[in-house]
Amino acid sequence: MTKRDFLAQVARMVRIDGRYVRKGKDHVGTAETAYWTEIEPKDDNRPSADDFQTADDALAYAAAIGDDASKYTRSVRDACAKSGDVEFRSSNLIGAILEIAVRGQSDTEFQELGAGSVHVNKPAGSEITYPRVNVVQMRTIPMGRFERNIVKFLTPDGDILTWWASTMPNVRIGETVRFSGRVKGPSEYQGVKETLVTRCQCPKIPA
Repeated sequence: MTKRDFLAQVARMVRIDGRYVRKGKDHVGTAETAYWTEIEPKDDNRPSADDFQTADDALAYAAAIGDDASKYTRSVRDACAKSGDVEFRSSNLIGAILEIAVRGQSDTEFQELGAGSVHVNKPAGSEITYPRVNVVQMRTIPMGRFERNIVKFLTPDGDILTWWASTMPNVRIGETVRFSGRVKGPSEYQGVKETLVTRCQCPKIPA
């Protein structure tokens, strides 16, 4: 399969699942699932025109990656630039360009959303609740044999709450949820002031 067809399938799965999942010790990632899905195409698993556009954007993003990028990112870039069809052994590396490209766009959007964010003015350990917050970012970061999940919320006041969750909650980016948790302390990411939170609950608001 071509890289474009493969990445369009990856984009389709990210669109449906709400995030890109890297392969782990105990689970198959998005890229491998997309590879086998594309090997045996069916009428109900075809990428949309938007998915193909996402694939084109990801390949263009790969071509623009400079030599000052991390070693891993350069490896992904080189895998995307290599001629020939996608092989299973390279599917995770090539599929990762979608995560990298989406993350770059997500970080840009996050900076815009959090431009006015300030630290929540409550001491560490304080309980905080909000009847409505928006889920604005979800990301899983491999750390050796383990993974850390980051979920970021935007409060009605325009402040960012960042939760390092042991397991990813059953929410999606763009959803509005109720929120309760405890303040852990102030932080800052890419120039955006955030409040780290812990022991969080974020049930969905019934339609």
